Amino acid sequence: MSSPRPSSLLGFLALVGTIIGAGVFGVPLVFARMGIVMGSIVFWGAALLMMTAHLLFIEVIARDHARRRLPGYVGRVLGKSVGWVAVASHAFHLTGVNLAYLILGGQFLAVLLAPLSPGMTVLSWQIVFWVMGAISAFAGLRLIAKIEAVITWIFLTVLLIITMAAFVQSSVMPSLELGTFSWQGIGVFLFALSGVTIIPEVHELTNKRIRITRAIVMAASFATAMLIWLFGIGISMAANGRDLSSVTAIASVLPPSVAWLVPVFGLFAVASSFFITSYDLRAMYRYDLKLSVTLTWILAAGIPLGLLLFTTRDFFATIDIVGGVFNGFSIVLVSIAAWAVMRREKQAPPFWWRAIAPFLTAVAFALLMLQRLFR
Repeated sequence: MSSPRPSSLLGFLALVGTIIGAGVFGVPLVFARMGIVMGSIVFWGAALLMMTAHLLFIEVIARDHARRRLPGYVGRVLGKSVGWVAVASHAFHLTGVNLAYLILGGQFLAVLLAPLSPGMTVLSWQIVFWVMGAISAFAGLRLIAKIEAVITWIFLTVLLIITMAAFVQSSVMPSLELGTFSWQGIGVFLFALSGVTIIPEVHELTNKRIRITRAIVMAASFATAMLIWLFGIGISMAANGRDLSSVTAIASVLPPSVAWLVPVFGLFAVASSFFITSYDLRAMYRYDLKLSVTLTWILAAGIPLGLLLFTTRDFFATIDIVGGVFNGFSIVLVSIAAWAVMRREKQAPPFWWRAIAPFLTAVAFALLMLQRLFR
C-alpha cells in the first residue's frame, strides 16, 4: 500500500542510503590501481549507466499498478519464463549484496568493539551483525524509510568529514597520466553506485508520481556519485601508494583524529543498506513468489548466513562478481522490459529514450557480465 502522503525527502534519503553502502570502501582501491584519470573516466561512465538503469526501471514500474519486485515487473512484461529467470538472478544479486554487507559490517564491529571483547573473532562479529540485521528484517517500509533518513544524515556528514580530511592529508598532486584500465574496477563501481533495489519503494513514497520519482532518482544518483567519487580519489591520494584493501588500511591513511570515524561511518552505511536490501529480498519472495512471511524471513536471512559461514569471505571479490554479473543481468532484463513497455504506447517517449537508451544499457551490462564470467 502506498504511503498516505507523498514524501520526496524520504524517497531521496532512502535511495542515497541504499547506494552509499559497502561498495564505497572498494572504490579507493580501484582508483589506486587504475589511476585518477582512468579511474574517473570509468567511474563516471558507470555512474551514467547506472542512473540510466534506475530511470528505465521507473518506466517499467510506472506502467504496472500492482505491488511487485524487479522479477515480478520483468515477468509481467516479458513472460513467466523470463520472470523465473529474473527471480533467480535477483535472488543471487540481493543475497550476494547482503553477503558483502555481512562481511564488512562484521569487520566494522570488530574494529569498534574488539577492545570490549578481545577474544572474539571477526567471524563472531559478523554473526552479531547478522543477528542485528535479521531482527530488523521484521520492520515495515515506512519504519525502514524513517530509520534510513536518520542514518543517512549521519553518515553523509561523516563521509564529508572523512573526504575533506583525506584531501587535506594528501601531500602530493595526483598524476595526470592516463592510467591502466581494469574490468574488475567496473564491477566494483557498479556495485557502489547501484540503488535498483529501492526504486519501487521510492516510487511508493512519492505516491507513484512518476515525474517526482524521476527527479528524485536523478538527483540522488548524481549526488551519491559525486560523493563516492570524491571519497575514492581523496583516499587514494592520501594513501600515496599504500595498501587500501581493508578497512584498517583505509583508516590508516587519515589523521588519528578522523581515522576512528571510518568504522563508524562504515557501520552506519552498511547497516542502512543491509536493512533495505533485506526488505527487498523478503518482498520479492512475498509478492512475486507468494511465500509465507516466515519462509521469506528464513530465506532472506538464512542464505546469506550460510554463505558467510562456508565461503572465503573475500569482500572485494564478492562485490566485483555481484556488481558485474548478477546486478548486470538484472539490468539487462530491466532494459529489455523498459523497451517493451514504452514501444507499445500510442504516445511513446522520444526514440532515443524508448529504443536507443535501453539498447545501449542492455548491451553495456551484457558485455560486462560476459567478461566477468569468461575472463
